[in-house]
Amino acid sequence: MKFNRKNTMQLLYSLLRLFLSPVCTLALLVCCTSHIASGTTYTPKEDTTTLFRNPVSGWVIYCDALWQMLDTNEIPKYDKGIYYPELFWKTLDDCGATKKASIFYLRAPWCYFEPKEGQYAWKSPNSTFSRLIRGASSRGLKLAFRVVVDGYTSYTQSTPEFVKTAGAKGFTDTFVISYINQKGSTWNPYSNDAVFLKKYAKFIKAFGKEFNRPDVVDYIDTPGLGHWGEGHDIRRDPSQPMTNLGELLAYITQLYAEAFPDVPMGAQQGGAIMNFAEDWILSDRLSVFRRDSLGGPGWMSDADKQYYADMLSIHGLPLVGENGYNYFGYNWEKSKKEYRIPFATERELLQYSLGDALKSRANAYDLRVPQDAKAWMANPDLVDAFITQGGYRLSPTKIEFPSQIKTNSYITVSSDWQNTALGKLPNNNPAWNYKYKVAYALLDKQSRQVVQLLPTPIDPSEWIKENSGSYQNTLAVGNIPAGTYDFAYAIVNTRKRHIPAIKLAITQAPLPSGWYIAGSITVQGQAAKKAPLPLPSYSFCENYSPQQGSNQWYYMECSSPGKYQPMQWNAANNRWQGEKQYNQIRRLPLWHPDAKDTVVAWKAPQNGIVCIEGVPKMLDPKKGTGDGVNVMILKNETQLWPKNGWQSIEPNDTKGVKHSITTQVKTGEMIYFLLNKKQTSACDSTSWNPKIQYVLPADTKTVQ
Repeated sequence: MKFNRKNTMQLLYSLLRLFLSPVCTLALLVCCTSHIASGTTYTPKEDTTTLFRNPVSGWVIYCDALWQMLDTNEIPKYDKGIYYPELFWKTLDDCGATKKASIFYLRAPWCYFEPKEGQYAWKSPNSTFSRLIRGASSRGLKLAFRVVVDGYTSYTQSTPEFVKTAGAKGFTDTFVISYINQKGSTWNPYSNDAVFLKKYAKFIKAFGKEFNRPDVVDYIDTPGLGHWGEGHDIRRDPSQPMTNLGELLAYITQLYAEAFPDVPMGAQQGGAIMNFAEDWILSDRLSVFRRDSLGGPGWMSDADKQYYADMLSIHGLPLVGENGYNYFGYNWEKSKKEYRIPFATERELLQYSLGDALKSRANAYDLRVPQDAKAWMANPDLVDAFITQGGYRLSPTKIEFPSQIKTNSYITVSSDWQNTALGKLPNNNPAWNYKYKVAYALLDKQSRQVVQLLPTPIDPSEWIKENSGSYQNTLAVGNIPAGTYDFAYAIVNTRKRHIPAIKLAITQAPLPSGWYIAGSITVQGQAAKKAPLPLPSYSFCENYSPQQGSNQWYYMECSSPGKYQPMQWNAANNRWQGEKQYNQIRRLPLWHPDAKDTVVAWKAPQNGIVCIEGVPKMLDPKKGTGDGVNVMILKNETQLWPKNGWQSIEPNDTKGVKHSITTQVKTGEMIYFLLNKKQTSACDSTSWNPKIQYVLPADTKTVQ
C-alpha cells in the first residue's frame, strides 16, 4: 500500500476509533506517521574547514606550572605563564595559536590557587592567575583546570604550607629533573591524611563556587593526586582511614562532583588509578576520559588507541588527550636527547602525535605551551587536520517542514543530521544530562524574535561519525497570529531558556541570536479554540533515576515474562541491582542479565499512539568468551518485537539491531524491555536506550 497524507490520516483515525478494542495491529505504520504536504526541503552546505568553537572540543593551549617555573634559562620566559601572563599570551597571539585553539588549560599546584588559607587567587584582579584567565576569556577560550597536590618535580611545594602547619602528616620526596640536571625535594601530605583532606575539601568547595560555570569552564581533571596530578605513587598513611585507594579516590571524586555539578569531569587514566577511571565513568560519577602522554610509541600502544576509539564508538565515551611531548620547540636537539625522542624532525614528531589523537578519536588535544604551539603553527596543515577531524562537527543534511500551517495545530518536521569528525558532543555526560537538544522556532520576519518555540527530544550525542540521525517530530503550534514567519533551527541549551548554544558546520551564517534560517512558513487562521499540548517523549538514559517509577520508568528482573520483581538501588555504584550478582542496570546505558532476565519497564501516563525506538547492542565484544544476548519488547502480555520468540544479539555485534515500533497505549499500560543471557552471562554487557515518543494527538485531523 502506498501511503500519502490522506490515506495515512484515514487509517490513523480508524485506529483511534478502535482505541479501546483489546487487539489492534499497527504493523503498517512507521514511526511519526504524519506526512508533510506542500513542504519545503532545506539542504544546507557543509563547511569542511572553518574552526567552530564548541564545548569540550578542539585544540588546547596549556599553561604547565610545574618544574618549568624554576629560575632557569633553559625554559624561555614566555612559557612561564604564571609569572608573565601578558608575555605568554602575546607569544601565542604572534604565532597564531590563539586563533586555532578552543580551550585554555591550567595545570598548577594547589598553592598557586590558594597561597594562604582562604586567600584565593581569583579574588585578586591583579594576580597572575586572574590575568591569565582574563587573557583566555578575551580570546574566546573556555577554561579547564587540574589542581596538583603532589610536589614531585615541581618548582614549589604544591600543597600550601598552611596545611602542613595545621598538622597534616606527610613525607619528603626527592627527585632529579634530568632536562636541566637539577635536584630537588618537596614535602607532600599523605593523600588520606585527615587534616589534608579537610583543607582540600574546603578548597574544592570554594573552587567550585567560583568556577562551576559551564559557559566559562569546559572540564575539570580529577582527582589531582600523585606525581603531576596523574595518579603515580599515591602514598597513604597506614595509621589513618581510607588507606584503600579506591575508597580515597571515590571520596575526592565526590568532592569535585558536588562542587562542580554542571561542569564535565575528566577521569584521569594514569599510574595506579588507571583501572579506576573506566569504572568511575561507567558508574556515572565522571564524564570524559583524560589520558596523558599521547604521541609517544613507548607511552601509547596501538591497543591503547583502539581502546579509546572503542570507548567512543561503542560506549559513547569521549577522550580529552594530552600531547605527551612538551618543551621541545626551544632546543630541539637537546630535547631529542633528554626525552629520547625517536623522531628525526619536529614535523615527524607532530605527525605521529596527531596520529595518536585521531586514532584515539580524541575530542580535545594539546598545542601545549607556547614554544610547542609555535612548532605546531609552523605546520598549519597538521593543526587544521585536527580542527576538521578531531572533536565534533555537527550539521543537518536535510530538514523538511510544511510551507503552510494552521495556527493551533500539530505539524511534522523531518530532519537528517551528521557528525563528520571523530569525536562527539558529550551531551550525555552526567553534568550536562542531555541539556543540548535540537529545536525549531518561528521567528518574526522583521525583529527575528522567537514567536513560537518548537522544542524536540533530538539528542546530538547520538551522532558519531558512523551513526547519523534521522528524525520525524510532531510539534505543537500554538495560537499565533496569521502571517509569514522565518522557520529556524538550532541546537539549544534547554537549561538557558532554549537559546542556541552549538555552532553548526555549515557555510550559512547564523543570525546574531544563533538561530539558522531554513526558509519561510505561512501561518493561516485559527484552526481550533484551544492550543494543542506538546506531545511528551521519554528516554531511558535521560530519565534514569534512583527512584522506581520516576519519569514513568521502572527497573526490574524476572525469571519469565510476567513474573517481574523490582531491583534495588545501589547508591555506592550508581546502579540498579538485582538479586543475582550481574543483574544490573546503569545509566550509560549498560544493562547486564544473569540467571534472571534484566527488565526495564515504562508505564503509559496517557492514552495515545507512541513510537518505540532503540538499538540494543553488545558492549563487551570479546571473541569466544560469550554467546550474546536475547531481547524482547512486550506491551503488558502482548509481544511487540520481534513477532515471536527472542531477537538474538550476537556476541560481537556492537552495531546492534534497531527496533522502531508504533503502537497504541492506554493510561497505565506497561511496555517491558527484556534482556536475556542465552546460555551464559559472560561478557553480556548490553547497550540499550529505549526512547518512547507520543507521535499523534487524539485529534489526528489537526496534524499537518
